[in-house]
Amino acid sequence: MFTRILFFTLLILNLALFIWEYQRAVPEWIVPSTHLPPLTGPSIQLLSETTPYNTPSSHEPSGANPHPKIIGIKSQQHCVSIGPLEQQATVIDIIDTLERAGHTTNLRTKTEQHTNGFWVVAKAKRGQNKSALMSKLHESGVLDVWRFKSGPLAGMLSLGFYSDRASAKKRIRTLAKKGFRASIRPRKIEITKYWIYSSYMSSDTVAKSAIEQIYKRLPELAFPPPSC
Repeated sequence: MFTRILFFTLLILNLALFIWEYQRAVPEWIVPSTHLPPLTGPSIQLLSETTPYNTPSSHEPSGANPHPKIIGIKSQQHCVSIGPLEQQATVIDIIDTLERAGHTTNLRTKTEQHTNGFWVVAKAKRGQNKSALMSKLHESGVLDVWRFKSGPLAGMLSLGFYSDRASAKKRIRTLAKKGFRASIRPRKIEITKYWIYSSYMSSDTVAKSAIEQIYKRLPELAFPPPSC
């Protein structure tokens, strides 16, 4: 009986000691504060919170205007005159070339009288028959004789035609030695000359190239500087 009481007493004491030691080992619970202290380390800022900016290009100096002002190239009207030209085929070809390249053309013409050779002529004396004069010339060995039937020399006798005045004068001296009086008359012909007036825009490279090619084709002509 005594042993049994002692057993329960020791058991109760052990339980009490165990509970006391357990309470000492468990740490006291601290209620967390709702006010956290400020961080003392460096602040971190997200990229999405930063103000966007443009990174300057490596080929563009810092501070350069990202949208430079575009300055337009002014195109001026150029005018040229090509001439004088005498061959109609050349004129037609040049006009066709220019107009295909965008030129605006205008054709002007001028008719001029030019000396093209010299006649050696003889005129029958007053009261002398032309046929008799021709017979006399033939008897003297002057066989190249024929009569003008129309034109400014109508009624005169042609004793030869020469391309230069010096040869015509030589012929007159030969006739004078045979007793014939002759004179020199220049032969006049009308020649039409052509001038092509063209205009184009200075910025038109095709039109400019076309006029340059014509310059090379006609080196004998002096082209004035472009103007309008």
